[in-house]
Amino acid sequence: MSSTTLNLDASRAGKLALLIALVIPGAGQIILGSTLRGLCIFAVIGLLFDGIVVGLFGPETGISSNFLILGLAGFAFLVWAYSLYDVWRRAFGRYRESLRIVKYKHYRTGLIHYLGGDFDGAIRDFKSVLKLDDEDVDALYYLAVAHLENGNTRAGMRLLKRCKSLDKQKKWADEVGRYFIDTE
Repeated sequence: MSSTTLNLDASRAGKLALLIALVIPGAGQIILGSTLRGLCIFAVIGLLFDGIVVGLFGPETGISSNFLILGLAGFAFLVWAYSLYDVWRRAFGRYRESLRIVKYKHYRTGLIHYLGGDFDGAIRDFKSVLKLDDEDVDALYYLAVAHLENGNTRAGMRLLKRCKSLDKQKKWADEVGRYFIDTE
């Protein structure tokens, strides 16, 4: 899953992620773009659940088996509770705002590099913006032009096409159109 969470309505995406995370541990992280974290939480809960099932229905029963089951169930509950907290923090907490700030800093630094003619620096910063929000049309446009200025026509044209397809408000329509007219 790509990290398009910055484009989603925060309350809608957060509510959906929390609701699904209540039922499927780790799924909320996956919905919010933290795929590896979500898969790890799901795997840990799955292994703990497997231990509980083996403790309940395994060949050995007795007092030690009961303590094992209680310990595994308690740890599974703690991991599940942490996953719910993590989903809430990512959807509604300061973490989301800090991502916006980091995105803005990379975007601003990329523009400074771009305007100063440092296209390698601009490419690096605009790629960082797109890692946080892969549908940012401004970063896509400037990244495409920086690639074109560096002589990487294939990557530049591919990014311009993507920018054109994502630009619902037609903000960059004229500029992108000029590049396609020049290449025809």
